[in-house]
Amino acid sequence: MCKRGNKRVRQALYLSAMATLNTKNPNTLSEMHYRLCANGKHGKAALGAVMRKQLTVMRAILISGIPYDPKWNHRGKRCAESIQEGAIST
Repeated sequence: MCKRGNKRVRQALYLSAMATLNTKNPNTLSEMHYRLCANGKHGKAALGAVMRKQLTVMRAILISGIPYDPKWNHRGKRCAESIQEGAIST
């Protein structure tokens, strides 16, 4: 993990990423972490990916002004709508 950037921001992201992994209910970020680890990434590298994902989600929320919806996919539709249209294969 790179040591550039603000130390306090990096610490806050690290702690929030660890908190998302330690929750009882699985979420999209913890699922991403476990998927990356299963594909051969080291734990710290996968944690860094979770931290970056958190930053991109926070930035998108700030720019768009739309509240966070964990069921929203990258094509701009809710996951349930995408499954009904056949965009996501199960």
